[in-house]
Amino acid sequence: MIKSPTLKSILYKIFLEIELYTLRGKALFYGIILAMKNTIYKLQEVLKDYSKLLTLGIFYLNNPPMYRIYG
Repeated sequence: MIKSPTLKSILYKIFLEIELYTLRGKALFYGIILAMKNTIYKLQEVLKDYSKLLTLGIFYLNNPPMYRIYG
C-alpha cells in the first residue's frame, strides 16, 4: 500500500503507459473509443461491460488497417 499521493500518481501514470502498449490495453482503448462513437446515450451501460469493450477492441485491431474505421 502506497501512502504518498505523489508517488501513487507517478506509479499510476507509469502503469497506464505500460498497459497501453499491451494488446489488452490497446483493445480496451479502441473498444472505448468505438463505444463512445456508436452509443452516446447508453455510454454509461457500455463502459461497465469490460468483456464487451475488450471484444469490440479486439475485433477492431484484427481488421486490416484499410478497413479500420470508427463508427
